[in-house]
Amino acid sequence: MNYAILQYLRLLNKLELLRTAFGANTQLGKACTFAYDKIDEYYKMIKKQNFAIVATICDPRFNFNVFRNLWQDLDSNAYRNRVRKQFIDTFVQYEQQEKALQAAVIAKQDESTATINDDIAIHLDSDSEDDLFKPRGIPDFEAEYTKWIKQPVMKRETNILRYWASKEYEFPTIARMARDHLAIPATSAPSECVFSVSGDIITKKRNRLGADITRRLLCLRD
Repeated sequence: MNYAILQYLRLLNKLELLRTAFGANTQLGKACTFAYDKIDEYYKMIKKQNFAIVATICDPRFNFNVFRNLWQDLDSNAYRNRVRKQFIDTFVQYEQQEKALQAAVIAKQDESTATINDDIAIHLDSDSEDDLFKPRGIPDFEAEYTKWIKQPVMKRETNILRYWASKEYEFPTIARMARDHLAIPATSAPSECVFSVSGDIITKKRNRLGADITRRLLCLRD
């Protein structure tokens, strides 16, 4: 999915160049126009959704920099701002979900510690080392998504899985976003192929195959 928007834009740009080269009124020019309109229809559908934008920005080889490269003129500020907003909106949703989960964990811990004897609790408080870990100085309040967008882009051959394994503590929320969005396939073709293969495995003479065996055979055929 991280390549989807980029490929749409490349195709649209190529068709625009070909239409100009052939001439809009020629047969090839008209064919380019029809192809452009059809691809643009799909592109408008996908760019309204956040998942394609998020997947692209979560790719360390692209990040937000790829949209700066695609839309370099001043008139494209609106496009860049819309993309940034879509990414931030998704980030906020993930952050709120994480805070809700943390609140639930804390509430459960509070219930379990409520039964501790008061004398023991007072003793523990007096021996607490919390003062040693109090922050001093000016904390860094820069948002996680702002830091991520400023990150330098990685090389094309970067292993994304290893990259995020090393960055999940620095960018915990965006790492979860990357895990979810980079796993989305750009098309349904792979799943359709699985259905086609299953039709070759489960035949009239093999109609008693169980779900577990069918799964194993599908994996072997993949």
